[in-house]
Amino acid sequence: MLRKTKIKVILSLLAVLLLCSAVAACSDTFLPEENGYTATVIYDAGEGRFGPSDTTGIRTFKYKPGVSIIEPGGEQNTQISAPTRTDMHVSAWYPVQLDESGNPRKDGSGAYILEESPWDFSSMRLPDEDGCKLYLSAHWSMNYKLIVDVGEDARADGVENKEYTDYDKAGPVSQPGIAPRWDGHTFYYYYYLNAEQEEVRLRSTSDWAQLVLTDETPEITVYVRWLEGEWTIINRSSQLNWQEFDEGNYILDADIDLGGNSFRFDDFTGVFEGNGHTISNITVEDSRNASAEQSMFTFGEGGILRNVVFENVTYSVTLTYALSGEEPSYYIGLLAGNAEGLNLENLSGIAFVGCSINVSSFGSAYGIPVQYGQGTSYEGIFGTLGEGQSYTPAAGSEPVTVTVA
Repeated sequence: MLRKTKIKVILSLLAVLLLCSAVAACSDTFLPEENGYTATVIYDAGEGRFGPSDTTGIRTFKYKPGVSIIEPGGEQNTQISAPTRTDMHVSAWYPVQLDESGNPRKDGSGAYILEESPWDFSSMRLPDEDGCKLYLSAHWSMNYKLIVDVGEDARADGVENKEYTDYDKAGPVSQPGIAPRWDGHTFYYYYYLNAEQEEVRLRSTSDWAQLVLTDETPEITVYVRWLEGEWTIINRSSQLNWQEFDEGNYILDADIDLGGNSFRFDDFTGVFEGNGHTISNITVEDSRNASAEQSMFTFGEGGILRNVVFENVTYSVTLTYALSGEEPSYYIGLLAGNAEGLNLENLSGIAFVGCSINVSSFGSAYGIPVQYGQGTSYEGIFGTLGEGQSYTPAAGSEPVTVTVA
């Protein structure tokens, strides 16, 4: 019985303590003005809202005079969230002029009369006066957006433009991580239109950094250049070093220095578009071919090579085999020993600079004549042409030096 009485007394004491705590808490209610918070700051988001439960777009806070104030949604702020508005963001907060009663002044259209400059949250402070009031109005700008325009033909085929809206600050855009896709086509590169509506290709990170999102230019559009068909884009020497191409479509996207390594076509039936670029420092050696026709490149039916400069090419041929027939000859050239049967229109826009052919004859091949187009416009390029054929290399081409020993 005594034990039960003690338990009741303890419970009664606990109840009294809780009641006293609640009363004490009520007596400690914080009163801003009595604690020096006499300045009033009103944030007016206009058509924006500070949260799903906000119906007015207005937030009022008390501060001490002479202090800096919080920027809604600022990096160092967890107390006041930034207001939101569909497809828009707050780019600045402007002080509103107040009348003698402390109410915001409006013009004839009902719009707030604003100060000329926005409030600088990093440097400006409230007036050091009791009861001062600051009314800030949000200035809204369109959200930042990068648009990738895939082109009218691609859109007609079901490819959609891509919009990147994850830019929460003004600043340079970055290249999208995944290139768009279009069946039957190859993505080539991005470009934009400058003030003169001229195409400017975007190659590097520094190129992309020149495209800057601002509140005056919240949207930037870049465009896609496509290649019809399946292409391999070549912009590194490793894609050509010691390679022999026999088919496929290739486009040269940079000047390539092979550093003395080999590069060949072997009965090539595809398309190699040089795009005006240069392939330099090629070294090719032939000593195994028993054919009367010797060349660095060979082309199959329909093979196309165009718009490329070959610079500092050294093609060395060692002849060791005897040839049959009456008055046999070797025919040697960079593109073909004998061009008969080739469509020379498929070998257009090709220039040769500082190129040479070195021919050595040994054993059974010694004394057999070597034809390399001596005295013609195609000397060193073709050993001979077929009847009715003619060929002139591209402008800027130099004669190919041929040495026969």
